[in-house]
Amino acid sequence: MKWIKVRPGIRYREHPTRKHGQLRKDRYYTIYYKLDGKFKVEIIGWESEGITEHKAVLALANLKEAQRTGVGARTLAEKRKLHKEEAEKEETVRLQQAREQIAFGSVFEKYLEVVSKDQV
Repeated sequence: MKWIKVRPGIRYREHPTRKHGQLRKDRYYTIYYKLDGKFKVEIIGWESEGITEHKAVLALANLKEAQRTGVGARTLAEKRKLHKEEAEKEETVRLQQAREQIAFGSVFEKYLEVVSKDQV
């Protein structure tokens, strides 16, 4: 399959049989750029899954901005990793808060329910 360059750093290829809508072939977008002197290619996704040329442009612009300023993820892999770590932290905080909100009285009442059922 042939890559079609849309803009500098953005390209797509068309799937030979898969259609997006009724009219045209589904497009698979990737971005490419240099990072620390090395050529990098990253997948953005299929047009049928909601990826557009505009989203590819924004993704590339955000990564280049992060490279230039040193703030944020410089690759999509770093961005996914940071997002995953943040979600894990939020889940840990949520579980900790849930544990702290358990009152002794409610634990005691549950214990009494279990004990009374066992004695019957």
